[in-house]
Amino acid sequence: MNDLAFKQDPFAATIQVIVMTLQNVFSYTFGIFSLRAVEEGQLRALVGLLKMPAIYAMTLGVLLNIGDVNVPEFLIKPGEYVADAMVGIALITLGAQVAQLTFKFKLLVVYISLTIRLILGPALAFLIIWGLGFEGLLAQALLISSGMPSSVNSAIIAQEYRNEPELAAQIVLASTVFSMITVTLTIYFSQVLF
Repeated sequence: MNDLAFKQDPFAATIQVIVMTLQNVFSYTFGIFSLRAVEEGQLRALVGLLKMPAIYAMTLGVLLNIGDVNVPEFLIKPGEYVADAMVGIALITLGAQVAQLTFKFKLLVVYISLTIRLILGPALAFLIIWGLGFEGLLAQALLISSGMPSSVNSAIIAQEYRNEPELAAQIVLASTVFSMITVTLTIYFSQVLF
């Protein structure tokens, strides 16, 4: 969305990367911890969380970045291939989950989730951005980021931990479909308001 809305502006891309990184960090730390703590207890959930390789990979990435360490080309190139394939792999994973779905069109939880994620999210983001006095490209990028559909990661996590995977996949699918309208409106309003 950033490339389309901001014509590949590096500042807008940086904002989006920061937002996505924070979302992933919270999903793969607090999200998984709270999910597991319900069934296993807090101590076992914490031990399970410490076994997650994503936490150590993120920490290593931050340390390499802070230390300005140049990673050798033979490690960077496969990493770039994996990064380039991320969206495709995520969509294939979602497609595999959707293929197993039994659709329930009168599911109130899905409608509530869509309303919160696609409508209330940008509305609250607008109030926060306005309250903090952000303007211009920063405000636009933050507002657009707040209106993105539910992450495929949430469906993957739900599948991995067997916690309502069908519901999570249906929410991700529905929010992706309806975001065609809401994200378009969010982009329009971001340009009008800021």
